[in-house]
Amino acid sequence: MYAFDRIKYARLLEFSRSSRFWCRLWLDGLHQGTHFHWRLSPLSLVGLARTWRHFAGLNDWSYQRDAIIRMARRRLGTSAHSLPTPSSSEFIAWKSFFEHVLGAEDEIRTSVLRWHRSRIEESRLDAEGPDRLWIHLNDLAAALTLYGYSTDELFNRAKDYVIDASAHQSGTSQDRLLKYLDYFLSPERRTYVVWTSVVADTPWLSTTLRKRFSTLTLDAPWQIGGARPVRAYLRRDGQEVPVIISLVDGTHGVSQRHRFAALQELDALMSHAKPLGHLKLEARTYMVLSTSPAKAPWFYSRRPYAIPLLEGTKANADAKRLAGSAQQLFDDPVSVIDDAFQIFEHTGMKTFWNIVPPAYHRLLRRDLGFSILAYRRRLEGVYSKVPQDQIPQGAQLVADVAGIPDHVALLEMLCSKAPDEDPAFQHRLAEVVVWTHFQAGRTPQQMIYNTVHEFADLLTIARGFRNALHHSKLLTLDVYPIALYLAIGLLYAYSACTR
Repeated sequence: MYAFDRIKYARLLEFSRSSRFWCRLWLDGLHQGTHFHWRLSPLSLVGLARTWRHFAGLNDWSYQRDAIIRMARRRLGTSAHSLPTPSSSEFIAWKSFFEHVLGAEDEIRTSVLRWHRSRIEESRLDAEGPDRLWIHLNDLAAALTLYGYSTDELFNRAKDYVIDASAHQSGTSQDRLLKYLDYFLSPERRTYVVWTSVVADTPWLSTTLRKRFSTLTLDAPWQIGGARPVRAYLRRDGQEVPVIISLVDGTHGVSQRHRFAALQELDALMSHAKPLGHLKLEARTYMVLSTSPAKAPWFYSRRPYAIPLLEGTKANADAKRLAGSAQQLFDDPVSVIDDAFQIFEHTGMKTFWNIVPPAYHRLLRRDLGFSILAYRRRLEGVYSKVPQDQIPQGAQLVADVAGIPDHVALLEMLCSKAPDEDPAFQHRLAEVVVWTHFQAGRTPQQMIYNTVHEFADLLTIARGFRNALHHSKLLTLDVYPIALYLAIGLLYAYSACTR
């Protein structure tokens, strides 16, 4: 759960209640450290259609096909874009349906953006209700991440532009939120010079070996020509550092597209230059606009992501192996998926298909409670040295961890004394307090994007990515966000199974 500092919290209070709710759910769902259950999912109908296409070349993907159809059925009727319902349950009908979805992807993305924009502009978000708004936020996140935006890109743009703690932007809070959505409707195309250092586990002691990587040495990365990734040595602080450099043209996803192509370049190099050892990319990627290369570059960093996903796991060889694999989560999510399944199989759990989802369910409510408590303690620290009369009422109650230790009591206090200050936090808190997910009579709409109900299907689809890897079908950029999401889910699942 994304924890604001005092300035950002104060800026958020300038929004209307409904826009505040929208912003909090959006930022929470995109934040790198949020719990998997509260993450925004890329598995919209478009995401499912892309996954279907990715698996279609496998010899046996019947389990994945059935899981995709089940998830699609839950999503039918809630899309902002009108889509035809498959005429039957037959494979050919669903194949035709997903082909139609892929053909209409641009229109679907535009419809989703306009759905959110119109309701923010007309102050109609409250009319949708929190569950339906959550569905449409997932659709929005899927539309943008599948188009190529990274979750970090979306998160940072919302944090810096919409919340605007530095007060650099003009206009009201609603104006900033509308402009945020408008950007995705007509983004500006640019060309970027992007580069990342290469790290080897074997020292290159000879000139011959160094030349196996590249014979090109540059004083500046923008000296390259052509769009494909170029291997070179970059002179930096008296050293020649091995790098991969790309020219990337587009509006978004620049570092992600560069890293994806750079990793493919490294894989190809390792296959015929084994003496170079195992090569990987440094976590930090730099970039500049090609039109102003002399300006200081900005960077994008992929930090290790094993914690808190694996918190509470037993300290054994399997846990260490998965934690090591998770360090490469953002660059190689399918390897994380593969390692997780190998470890499940290694434990001897012959029926792990029937064990993993219940283990996830068993601890989910408690883990979400811990996430809420961690957020409360963070807020407690934020306001620890602030006079009480300067702390917003809701923040006072949430930060009073010792005075109100009980979730139920906290929810009652917030509803009575500060019902509108942070409606998203109250929504999350109410989920943990009431926990209606296993009650009978849940509607399909109440199960959409809900890991309580979809985790078994997510596990099956994750297995499909593992099967594709073992049949030499490499991950492609169009399903990368889906594989990344599923890999994060499996890290949580492994943690649950070992507790």
